[in-house]
Amino acid sequence: MIKRNNAIQYTRGLAMLGVIGIHVGAYSLDSPHPNIHLFAALDIFTRFSVPIFFFLSSFGLFLNHDLEKPFSYTTFIKKRFRVVLLPYLIWSIIYLANNALLTNSISSPLTLIETLFFGLASYHLYFLVILLWFYILMPIWRIILRFILKAPLPALTMLLILQIAFNYYSSYSLHWQPNNYLANLFVRYRLNYLVLHYLFIFLFGAICALRLADFSSFIKKGRSMITAFFLASLTALLFNYYWLLASRGLTPAEAAGIVHQLSPIGVIYTLATSLFLFSLFCQPQHKLTSTILETLGHYSFAVYLVHPLILAYLTKFIATNNFSLNVPVVIAIFMATATFSLFFGTLVERFSQRFYLVGLLLTGAKQSPKTSPNQDIAISA
Repeated sequence: MIKRNNAIQYTRGLAMLGVIGIHVGAYSLDSPHPNIHLFAALDIFTRFSVPIFFFLSSFGLFLNHDLEKPFSYTTFIKKRFRVVLLPYLIWSIIYLANNALLTNSISSPLTLIETLFFGLASYHLYFLVILLWFYILMPIWRIILRFILKAPLPALTMLLILQIAFNYYSSYSLHWQPNNYLANLFVRYRLNYLVLHYLFIFLFGAICALRLADFSSFIKKGRSMITAFFLASLTALLFNYYWLLASRGLTPAEAAGIVHQLSPIGVIYTLATSLFLFSLFCQPQHKLTSTILETLGHYSFAVYLVHPLILAYLTKFIATNNFSLNVPVVIAIFMATATFSLFFGTLVERFSQRFYLVGLLLTGAKQSPKTSPNQDIAISA
């Protein structure tokens, strides 16, 4: 049987480093001569990081969930709104206030509504918007999962094919721009709220949790096959990136706009990485590795929320002092962002017991220091 705490905690800790890497990688392109290999490590290799949190979310959500027992939607949604919606609103206000301070401009009421609905206050907050929609639609997932459980392998295979087709159309073929202002918003920001882009990985995580014994047996017995699957998908992902640079003359940013987590190989890579990391973390880890990943996993929600703010001021400091964005400086930015974000997490945990408003930053309520912040949601599922 899977050691739940290790597998989930370690995976989300590693994935959180990947999220930081993606955002640092974007900043590294401000260099006159960005290092394409460093960018590949920060922004391409880590493409599993965001969608794997939906896998972790559903895995944690359905691990002790019985589809046959009565389900109180009101109780469920109240709890999820408290631990997700409230921090989302608070941090949206924080980022909007920071933007207003830097630009000396304040959003109109209409713009504010759009910003909050689509998660536009900062480039990373869309994740919580999609997560909230997954929670809001929970009754639908329960019905679909009952159907999938009748024949999991064929149903998941078909769902994977449909996922790849839908994401391909949405990412590369949909160019419709409605004249209606509201319709145009929903089409333009479809990646910020439409759960269909991540439906397969979410439901796959749920099936793995609902069939935990079978999943545990598979990832242990099929370890070699899973590792080969992961390496093959990673090779294909990186090959695609370098091929776009070499044969089509694209910039790293343009290549990343094609080789992303919603691309066909990106979807496969997320699936392979999810299986690989769970298979890997079922095994005993080196003590130092365990400590690092346990710490990152424990504070992952705090790191997720605050790291763009820290990264913004770090890069502003770098620009003000005319530092060159060479490889050592970019790596230093990555390390500093992770370190300061972790420090923030420890401070919030320490003072949330004494100051109610501090607790609101992460969970909507005071937390015990013995529990992970926001342990009920995706980043700490």
